[in-house]
Amino acid sequence: MGLFSQSGYVGYWKDRVAQAQDGTKVAGAEVQEGFLDRLEIQAGQRVLDLGCSYGRLFPLLAARGAQVWGADVDPEALKEAAAQGYQQLDVGAAEKTPYEADFFDQVIAWGVYDVVEQEEGLVEANRILKTGGRFLFTGKHHDYSPNDRLGFIAERNACLKDFPNHFTDLRSLAQLLPQYGFRWVAGFGFEQRGDFGKGEFFELDLKEAKPFYEFLLVLEKTETLAPQGLTFCGPHSQTALSKAAHSGYQDLRQFFKEHKAQNGDE
Repeated sequence: MGLFSQSGYVGYWKDRVAQAQDGTKVAGAEVQEGFLDRLEIQAGQRVLDLGCSYGRLFPLLAARGAQVWGADVDPEALKEAAAQGYQQLDVGAAEKTPYEADFFDQVIAWGVYDVVEQEEGLVEANRILKTGGRFLFTGKHHDYSPNDRLGFIAERNACLKDFPNHFTDLRSLAQLLPQYGFRWVAGFGFEQRGDFGKGEFFELDLKEAKPFYEFLLVLEKTETLAPQGLTFCGPHSQTALSKAAHSGYQDLRQFFKEHKAQNGDE
């Protein structure tokens, strides 16, 4: 999860929250509120804001009466988060946190899992959650629409900048959840890049083959399990790989370079 220099990490997210270079933005409080309701947070519960950055989620969680911990990979971000009222702030990655087993009632990883080794992260979330606790996380789906121009450009640019990008095969994840000690509570899809920030979503039905760019899941821990060797995510989308193969490229990075040179878009 080491993405930026310490000086650039907080600034990147503040800019991204306001508006990305392509005109999209991340979900604000008005969108986040409705999804946080799915966690059914009770007053006094221990909640981990995983990847808390400068504390953007804290006011929404504190308003529900939760005791909120925060963890992030960047110490500089945590310095800003200290202005909020977190119970405790710690340096830690989603794949390895400093907390005891069965400690939290809720864990939230908002805008985090698309840069995480997700299989390791899911095992760690299972470890630190109490049985019956809920885990909310967002990510990018590996199969989005070939017509999602902004989604494709974002993936292309991330690859060319060596930005860690992880795409989730939700069908595989759904089948593997019992082996990770979780059950599916709710899932939502956002069809095109930018829809999440606008609050435009649909309820996921993985029996349908509808492509979509981003997702939000709510899972519940059923038991403590730590499987190894199971995979459900990768560094590239199936969409980009299919486009490259269709154009005769075996090397996805080379395909992205040619595409950028030909189109000149950012």
